[in-house]
Amino acid sequence: MSQLMSGEAKNQNIPGLDIILRGEVMRKDGLVRQLMEQNKMLLTTRERQEVEMQALNETLEVSGSDLDAIVQVDHDVELLGAKSPHPDPGFSIIQRSDKRSQAGRRKQTEGRLRRKGQTDDKIAGPTSKR
Repeated sequence: MSQLMSGEAKNQNIPGLDIILRGEVMRKDGLVRQLMEQNKMLLTTRERQEVEMQALNETLEVSGSDLDAIVQVDHDVELLGAKSPHPDPGFSIIQRSDKRSQAGRRKQTEGRLRRKGQTDDKIAGPTSKR
């Protein structure tokens, strides 16, 4: 084939050589076009995947930060000895603290009312009880 394309004088007398060479050039041009289309498609896919990968990395960074914060809070809770007896994992220490303080205030109020009731009974004397 190299002799055919070299353009030597003896090759110029081969009948149909131009047709053969043009056919080869057209076939190779078709392959080049096909490869260029595939390359373009692969580059587009690669760019899309890079964008997706960047978004995933950012999500992982945020998730990692969130997990670090959760681990730190959990560690702090353990240090304080305030493990959650509540079945709902979303029930926070602050909510537990609020519930405890409400219960404490309720007990104090009940105690005051009892004492007040006893005091009222003492003041009123035995005649008021009938």
